[in-house]
Amino acid sequence: MGFSTELQDSFSHEALVGLQDAELRLLENMRKCVLLRAKCDRDYASALTMVSAQAQKLDQSKELEGSFIARAWYAISEEMETMSRIIRRNADSLISCTVEAINSLISEKRALKKTYIEEHDALHRELNRSSVDSMKMDYEKLLDMWKDAKSKYEEHYIKGKGAKKVEEAKERYQKIAKKLHNLHNDLVLTLCEASEYERHFRTTLLPGLLFYQQVVMEDSAETWKAVLQEFFEIIDPLSEQFQAVHMRIKKSIEVIDSIDEYNDFIRKNRSDPLLALDFKYDACLLRDITGPLRPNELIADDFTTEILLEKKREYEAKLRKCETELLKKQEDLQQYEDEIKLAQFDERDSASAKVKKRAVDILVKDLSHLQCVEHILNVQLHLVNFSLSCLSNESLPQSISDQINPRDTDDQRGVSKNSTNEQREDLNVTLSRKSKIIMEKLKQPFFTLKQKHVSPSPPSPPNRDFLDNVIENERASFRRANEIKDTSYQNEEWFHGVLPREEVVRLLVNDGDFLVRETVRNETKQLVLSVCSQGYKHFIVHMTTDRKYRFEGPSFNSIQELIMHQYQSGQAVTLKSGAVLRRPIPREKWELNNEDVDLIEKIGSVVLS
Repeated sequence: MGFSTELQDSFSHEALVGLQDAELRLLENMRKCVLLRAKCDRDYASALTMVSAQAQKLDQSKELEGSFIARAWYAISEEMETMSRIIRRNADSLISCTVEAINSLISEKRALKKTYIEEHDALHRELNRSSVDSMKMDYEKLLDMWKDAKSKYEEHYIKGKGAKKVEEAKERYQKIAKKLHNLHNDLVLTLCEASEYERHFRTTLLPGLLFYQQVVMEDSAETWKAVLQEFFEIIDPLSEQFQAVHMRIKKSIEVIDSIDEYNDFIRKNRSDPLLALDFKYDACLLRDITGPLRPNELIADDFTTEILLEKKREYEAKLRKCETELLKKQEDLQQYEDEIKLAQFDERDSASAKVKKRAVDILVKDLSHLQCVEHILNVQLHLVNFSLSCLSNESLPQSISDQINPRDTDDQRGVSKNSTNEQREDLNVTLSRKSKIIMEKLKQPFFTLKQKHVSPSPPSPPNRDFLDNVIENERASFRRANEIKDTSYQNEEWFHGVLPREEVVRLLVNDGDFLVRETVRNETKQLVLSVCSQGYKHFIVHMTTDRKYRFEGPSFNSIQELIMHQYQSGQAVTLKSGAVLRRPIPREKWELNNEDVDLIEKIGSVVLS
C-alpha cells in the first residue's frame, strides 16, 4: 500500500496537496508555540533569579546557624539559581536548535510541495489531448480540400478545358496532397507518441512521482520525529510532578513511525488506478479515400521522404543522447548504492548516507523517465525505419497525384497527342528522380559507416616524454586488470556478441526476454545484460576485487553461473528495476562470433611519411 498505486486520480492528488498544506500549517503552529515556550521559560528563569536573590538577602544570623530548616532553605535558594541557569540555557537551545530545525523543515516541505505540483502538472500537460484533437480537425479539413481539388482536377482534365486550367488544377491538387501526406504522418506519429506516453504515464511516470513523493515525505516525518524528540529532551523537567505528564508525551512521540505515518491517510483517500486513454488512429477517416494512406502506417513517397529522413536523424540523435544519459545515471546509481552499503558500518557517515539515499531516489525516478523516453523514441524510430526500408526493397510509392492514369482518360475523351507526349516526358522525369532518390538511400548506410571509422584527427606524433609513457602504461595495466577474462559464456545461446541497441529492441519482445551482449567503453570490454521489463533495461556485469562477477546479489566465479543463477532463481536483477529473467533469446544463425572474423587490414589505415 503506497502513494504510487493508491493515489493516482485527481481526487487523491488534491487530497495529497491538502495534506501537505495541513502539515505546513502544523509546522507553523509548532514554531509559534516553541517560540512562546522559550519566551515563557526565559521569563520563568528571570523570576526564579529574583526569588533566589530575594532568598539570599536574608542574613545568616547566628540564631539560625544550627537550624536544619534554615540550612535547607539556603540550599533551596542556591538550587533555584542553578535551576534558573539551566532553564535559561534550555530556552536558548529551543531558539538556536529546535526553531531552526522547524524553519528548515518548513522550507523543505514548501519546496517539496512546489516541486510535486509542478512535476504533476507537467506530466498531465504532456497527456493533454488538445494538440491531437486540433491536428485531427486540420486533417479532416485537408481531406475535404483534397477531395475537392481532386474532383476539379479530374473535371478539368476530362473536359479538356485548356492546358493552363488543367495545370493550375493539378498544381493545387498536388500542393494539397503534399500537405495531407505530411499531416497524415505527423498525426500517426503524434498518436503513437501520445499512446506510448499515456501507457508509461499510468505505469511508470505517475507512480514514480508518487513513490518519490512518499519516500521524501516519510523522510521528513523521520526528521519531524527527531525535532519533537529534541524539543522533548530540552523541556523535560526533573520534578516528579511533571514526570508522568512528560512520560505520556515521550510515549506519544515514540509511537511515531515514518513507515506507517501515512497509512491512515491512504486508507481514507484511496482510489482506483487510472483507466487507460485510447489513442488510436480512426480508420473511419479513410473510409471514402482511395490511395496510399493506411491507418497507423507512415507514407514514404516523393512528398514525405525528405521529412522522414530528417525525423529519422532527429530520433537517432535523441536516442543516442538518451542512451548516454541512461548509462551515466545507471553508473551513478550503482556508485551511490555501493557507497550507502559501506556507510552502514560507519556511524559518522550517517548524514552523508541520508543525502546519498535521497540522490538514489532521484536517480531512480529520472531513470524511469529516461527509459520511457527511450522506449517511445525506439517505437517512433521503428515506424520511420520500417517505412523507409521499403525504399530499398521496392520502387518508390506513388503519391496521390500519380494515381490518376492520364492514358485512360485520353482514350475516353481523345486528348491531343502533344498533351500525351508531355505527360510521358513528365513521367520519365519522375521515374528518373525516384531512381536517383533510391540510389541515394541505398548509398547512405555505407557512407554513414565510412564516417564512423574515419579518425576525427590525424594520429599524434610517436615522440612522447618519460612521464607520458609512465601514465599510459599505468592506464593499460588498469584496463588489463579490469578486463573480463572469463570466456565460458561465449558458447551460450543467449550471448550475442557485439549487438547494437536497435537489434536488442527488435529481439526482446515480451516481458522477461533477455540476452547478453558485448560493448566497449573507454577501451575496456564490458558485458551487458539486456532485459525486457516494462521497457528495456540494461545492466553492466560488475567484476569484484577478487575477480568474481555480480549484479546486486551474490558474486560467482563465472559469468555463465551468474546468468544461470538469475534465470533459475527468478529473482530480480536489482531491487529497484524489478527485472526478472524468464526466457533467453538465442543467437540467430547468421550472427558471427568475434573469433570467427580475422581482421587483416583496418579500413582507412594510412602510412604517414
